Amino acid sequence: MWLNRLTTNLEPLFGLFWDFRLEIEGGDIPQNTPLILAPNHASFLDPWFLGWMFPRPMHHLINRTWYERSLLWNWFFRANGNVPIVPNDPEATLNAVRTVLDRNQLICIFPEGKLSADGKLHSFRTGIGWFAAVTDVPVIPIGIVGAYESLPKHKKFPKRGTITIRVGKPMRFPNPGPDPNRRETIAFVREVRDEVARLTGQTESDADPS
Repeated sequence: MWLNRLTTNLEPLFGLFWDFRLEIEGGDIPQNTPLILAPNHASFLDPWFLGWMFPRPMHHLINRTWYERSLLWNWFFRANGNVPIVPNDPEATLNAVRTVLDRNQLICIFPEGKLSADGKLHSFRTGIGWFAAVTDVPVIPIGIVGAYESLPKHKKFPKRGTITIRVGKPMRFPNPGPDPNRRETIAFVREVRDEVARLTGQTESDADPS
């Protein structure tokens, strides 16, 4: 977590080498309360932008395979306070997420489950709905605009530009509990996705969450 706090304070240094501007629009992130952030994911820099704009302790939910790529990656993700997704053990992942939320901190989940290769918003996975239901913690939809144009997946170096982070209003799962209804979960995730689509200026999708 110390690395997360360090990088949050490095925005002015990055500005010396990379001509970019960060803007935030919409509602404020409530303080001293646990929240689940649900942003689109079109650039490797998305976590950095979020950390710079919301200077609260933030933990990202990341596939455990990233931790296993090398000792360096393992160290980096742990030092940054990220939460690994434990394969075939949702309870273990849930317990780790609860630990973060019990501290009134932020957990960031990219609902698409992967980096968008074309910058467009794709289908959301139902996991974010499940977490919202079993923890009874509000979800904040977020639209990140300009990050793909600055550093898309297939590029190595960022280019100058303006990155706008648009914050939506908190959304709560209608009937929270340990065993959420499948239809309600899908409907909730679609509502979150539609709001992220609106915030990013993209069209809504009729595709069911996976």
